[in-house]
Amino acid sequence: MKIAHLSTTLSLLVCSIASAQLQWVDPAGGENWNIEGRIWNEPGYGRLPAKAKGKVRNAVWNLGKQSAGLKLRFWSNSPEIHLDYQLAGGLSMPHMAATGVSGFDLYRRTSEGKQFWVAATKPTKTSAKVKLASGLHGNPRVPSLYTLYLPLYNGVKSLKIGVAEGTTITPAKPDALKPIVVYGTSIAQGACASRPGVAWTAILERKLDRPLINLGFSGNGRMETEMADLMVEQDAAVYVIDCLPNLNAKEVQERIKPLLDRIRKTRPKTPLLLVEEAPRANAIWHPNRQSQLNQEWQALKGEFDRRKQTDPNLHYMNGKDILGIDGESTVDAVHPNDIGMMRYAVAYEHALRPILGMENIEVVESVPASPQLREIPGYNFLSRHQEILQRHKKIKPDVVWLGDSIIHFFSGEPKAPYIRGDQAWKKLFNGTQVTNLAYGWDRTENVLWRIQRGELDQISPKLILLSIGTNDLSTGRTPEQVSNAIITLVTEIKQRQPNARLIVTGILPRKTHAKNRLAVNRRLKESAQQQGYEYLDLSPAFPTTEVNGKKLISGMSPDQLHPNTEGYNRMGDLLKSHLDRF
Repeated sequence: MKIAHLSTTLSLLVCSIASAQLQWVDPAGGENWNIEGRIWNEPGYGRLPAKAKGKVRNAVWNLGKQSAGLKLRFWSNSPEIHLDYQLAGGLSMPHMAATGVSGFDLYRRTSEGKQFWVAATKPTKTSAKVKLASGLHGNPRVPSLYTLYLPLYNGVKSLKIGVAEGTTITPAKPDALKPIVVYGTSIAQGACASRPGVAWTAILERKLDRPLINLGFSGNGRMETEMADLMVEQDAAVYVIDCLPNLNAKEVQERIKPLLDRIRKTRPKTPLLLVEEAPRANAIWHPNRQSQLNQEWQALKGEFDRRKQTDPNLHYMNGKDILGIDGESTVDAVHPNDIGMMRYAVAYEHALRPILGMENIEVVESVPASPQLREIPGYNFLSRHQEILQRHKKIKPDVVWLGDSIIHFFSGEPKAPYIRGDQAWKKLFNGTQVTNLAYGWDRTENVLWRIQRGELDQISPKLILLSIGTNDLSTGRTPEQVSNAIITLVTEIKQRQPNARLIVTGILPRKTHAKNRLAVNRRLKESAQQQGYEYLDLSPAFPTTEVNGKKLISGMSPDQLHPNTEGYNRMGDLLKSHLDRF
């Protein structure tokens, strides 16, 4: 008995010490925390606002208490992440594991901006305190950006996030970009993903790197006008209607017109995507079901065809090929397994990229558009991106300048951590409203990501300057790859701002990669007329001189890459001369 008592005492002591070594935050009650993935910012972890109760059917209201699509994003340098949570309902369903129904799912961004899975909970009870992840490597002085997806088919009564004592955890700024709003069925809600992060909506959100709001309501996503009234409160990038699995052909015919009328009354120009139901995975054995499905497709396509001539922002997605023909993509012929979820996400990605103006996926082969976190915490790419999107809402510049740290450190707003050419900037632009769209460490794929995520939207500049490519050379890319990447950016810019004057500057002299730099600049000069931009070589501002027997680039800082004040003065004079002449 004494040994047992001593063992219990030691166990309690160990638990007490472990708790004392953690610090906890409560996102629902914490200042500056944002529960993302929903339209309405109200207490708790529900998806619908209080005013929806009594307006939508009870079944919809109750499903709205489930946290599908909700997520928390935060920065932390902790080597371990803990959760203390309480859930509202049952842990699993006969066809869906507890990890998907009730699990919490953690992802983390790399320094190159990619999101990778970290860990997920394995629920065995509705209340638990668990170590979600440990041994997370990284520089303890440098926080990483995490995304925590909430359960797909359960409600969250309470949630705290624990990190190691002495480390930091801070909420990420909410994404200022318009979200994709999906209104659908159990498939959209997430059945039957093995964990929340592999629901097709979550995969799609990561593929496009855009916010998404999940209004999937299991068997109760039924094209109801009450939901249309709620959806349009969000100014969306695109509305997606994917409700056919819950309706027959007659219901589709009766409901689609009132639903679209209600949406278009408030949001007449917002892109809207109508989606067919995918055939069931065992359809080859049930020909009658395919006949019914054809009738549902015809009812939806008929309304699309009637409207398309007068509604150019209405789009259509075929369902025939979503799940493939191998029969391996569902758990029960209807609800996708993880293979099916990936196929859904890929199909949606192909449909949505043209609508969102994101056709160019890569700048060069295997180098997709992406953000970057190469100098956290001293320099936060994502925070600067949000700052620029917010600035666009208030300030409409005549000039914008896209680039890397060379332009970022020149001057202008939003301010850089270092400014080396303030007087030259003021002399060059002389009171003109300019927004500096340059970021330290940027490469062409990062500029593509920024353009596709709104940095040239909401504004109408008369002049756009593009100065990029020196960091691409440092990766070992060939001159052809770098110049092609820059021309890809030209295409993106002209697509969004066809009336703006566009000047592309050559890569400045630098200590290394001289031969490749000159090759890139030659290609940019040769392509200018055909691609519809002006090419400007700023190299004359940085002549090579000899100092104590060493060749140095005049006008450059000691790193022989970034201009000093003198260099910026010369650079500004050259650009001003070009602008005055043309």
